[in-house]
Amino acid sequence: MKKLLLTLFLSFGLISSAYSVECYIEYMTAYDSENFDTAIKVCTPLAENGDAWSQETLGLIYYRNENFREALKWSKLSAEQGNAAAQYLTGLMYEEGKGTLTDYKKAIKWYRKSAANGNINAQNNMGLMYEMGYGVLQNYQVSASWYKKAADAGSATAQMNLGIFYCDGLGVEKNLSKSKALLSNAYESGDLSSGQQGFLEKMWEYCELANY
Repeated sequence: MKKLLLTLFLSFGLISSAYSVECYIEYMTAYDSENFDTAIKVCTPLAENGDAWSQETLGLIYYRNENFREALKWSKLSAEQGNAAAQYLTGLMYEEGKGTLTDYKKAIKWYRKSAANGNINAQNNMGLMYEMGYGVLQNYQVSASWYKKAADAGSATAQMNLGIFYCDGLGVEKNLSKSKALLSNAYESGDLSSGQQGFLEKMWEYCELANY
């Protein structure tokens, strides 16, 4: 099975080398059990040798294990090599103050890099930073533009956020038809957490979309 995954990852260009794939497969194998000892042994020497994919994977492992200092260390090393997923995680840790003091300016820096590299989670979070005024001047129009970018790329969270903007007329002209379509798509995607689903249901009632 591992050989098959190795071949698939390399043939589709998802990961750059067989060594990176071996690291990632060990991570995925341990994902449900959360016993990452073998994955750490496989990934660490590769990451220490500068492999960006292995650095990203180590960052994910340590983040899941709530060892945030190590998570930030490895994610940032990978982010500095242009890895979009690692750039997003680095930004998230600076935003949340995990493994470091909260620093919205640094969070914005890494979200922006990740968003430019096509990461839809970073694009959505750029919208959030502008909506809340974290690390930037609050700007609903810029926030809406980031939410739209992520929503168009398939982010259910961004679709929900943009749908709420259309309901309230924040950064966009109020449009309940667009609000309803976006909130419906987000809800039916199956990608929202239970908490997000509950929040969306309340916004659906607040916006009075059931009869619209």
